[in-house]
Amino acid sequence: MRLKTIFAVIAVMLVITKVQATVISFDGAMKAGGSPELGTGGTASGADVYGQTLNFTDFDVKAGYSTGVNLGTSAFNISQIIFNPSTDGVYQSISPADGGLGAFTKGGGADTQALNANMVESTKDEALFFDFHSNVILENVWFNGIHTELTFETANAEARFNVFASSDGLSYTSLIGSHIVPTDHDYISTSPASAYQYYAVASSGYSNSPGGYVEAVEFSEPDPVPEPSILALLGLGLLGLAYSRKTNKA
Repeated sequence: MRLKTIFAVIAVMLVITKVQATVISFDGAMKAGGSPELGTGGTASGADVYGQTLNFTDFDVKAGYSTGVNLGTSAFNISQIIFNPSTDGVYQSISPADGGLGAFTKGGGADTQALNANMVESTKDEALFFDFHSNVILENVWFNGIHTELTFETANAEARFNVFASSDGLSYTSLIGSHIVPTDHDYISTSPASAYQYYAVASSGYSNSPGGYVEAVEFSEPDPVPEPSILALLGLGLLGLAYSRKTNKA
């Protein structure tokens, strides 16, 4: 076999194709071709479900609200989040089919099943915390308004959201720099360079900004990296083949 051909074969062997992304929808619709999934571990309320933590195939979700920090910023620490197991939790609104994952907390008045910002004051924003079972790359997050297909504007206040990642579940950094209005009032693309186990999605708009639901998430596993020992063996094999080819020519 010619050395050039051998190199080509080994190159193909080393190319690791990206794992296909998974899309999970939370409102019963097949958003972006994804699969609808109903969380477990909660209490049924008609077609909806709610609980302190909702469990899905690839991750668990819980809800909390910030205190002393506006989640429209670039970072926060988990110590700035209140979790009250006796009163707070995640609400998955299935019907009507323009809901998704929201939160109910006791952080302030006028709370709804949706994800809300500025409960009583600007430093009380609701957030959903995603604990994946392994490190993943969160690529897109889709949103609904409060039972509208798209997020919307109320009294000149746009619905804004922020998406964070954490390697330890303690220190969270925004993947988009600060809160933004979803693209086309529909989704936020994140595509972090690294994979993480912990993510958070917060409603964090200004003033009387309307909240909304997390309609769906898209994530993928990181590309596997060849073991150093395998690469070393391949290198030795190439050297051996090159030497053998040189000897045969001689």
